[in-house]
Amino acid sequence: MFANSPARPASFLALAAALLLGACAERDDAQGRESSGPPSVYTDAYHLHYFAERIGGDKIQAAFPAPDGLNPSRWRPGDDIIERYQNADLILRSGASYAIWTRFASLPLARTHDTSRAYADRIIVIENAITHSHGPDGMHSHDGESPYTWLDPTLAIKQARAVKTALIGLLPESEAELRARFETLQTELSDLDREIASIIGDRADAVFATSHPVYHYFVRRYGLDAVDFHWEPDEMPDAEEWAALDRLLGERSGRIMLWEDEVIPEIASALRERGVIVAVVRIVDRRPPSGDFMSIMRENAASLRDAYETLGSR
Repeated sequence: MFANSPARPASFLALAAALLLGACAERDDAQGRESSGPPSVYTDAYHLHYFAERIGGDKIQAAFPAPDGLNPSRWRPGDDIIERYQNADLILRSGASYAIWTRFASLPLARTHDTSRAYADRIIVIENAITHSHGPDGMHSHDGESPYTWLDPTLAIKQARAVKTALIGLLPESEAELRARFETLQTELSDLDREIASIIGDRADAVFATSHPVYHYFVRRYGLDAVDFHWEPDEMPDAEEWAALDRLLGERSGRIMLWEDEVIPEIASALRERGVIVAVVRIVDRRPPSGDFMSIMRENAASLRDAYETLGSR
């Protein structure tokens, strides 16, 4: 099935109880913190970890302890991991309802920064989304605040700026160096934004659908009008889902569909028969097997360019 919008995850009452039992008392700011070495900076999202490393460099010890292969937004850290967050010199949150566990854990307010406050008025709220299941995440929907803000490079810049500001507060003696590193990152993100905008140009209607409701900020930034499906790149949709796609193809002139990853051959073949072009736009919500946040985002732009060139050659 598809929907025109993404889901506030299911209740985490059990997680809340465990976290509150294991971490209900906020410790004194000085207690348990390391007295030597670079300050520790913990994040609840991979892209923030990348921003912190790019801006902080060797001035900080950046940590993002979410296990590889798991969805960090629905990861349930144990008490030992939560304690490491509590003992960090700085905690950077992605906000916009990302990382569900942070709603229930007792984190030190003075050292916790919600970086999405830099664009609180730009957060997209989704209502009446479909509840569905895929992979190890279990049943969930995409109701509530859409969390993947960094897919809009202009919001990623605002978030990186919030990281810079928090790091300057932590390391005021390194302000000039931190500002310089941020400006380099800002330039790269601005260049990425201009590249994607130039690829799409006045052909926003070429993108008619997305495989999953995770692209809201990307769609809004570049003026797309894409319908969200709930498909996985490694799971063949059923006949009803293909029929829904066929109906949409009859209503739209666009033929580019955004996917979070490469699709299996069976899906690729069925899409090709329908004239649909796959553009792989990864959401970079976890540490990639190779490369980093910026390299994957540049690959996204390259895949989008290839899709538009393929469409133009028809």
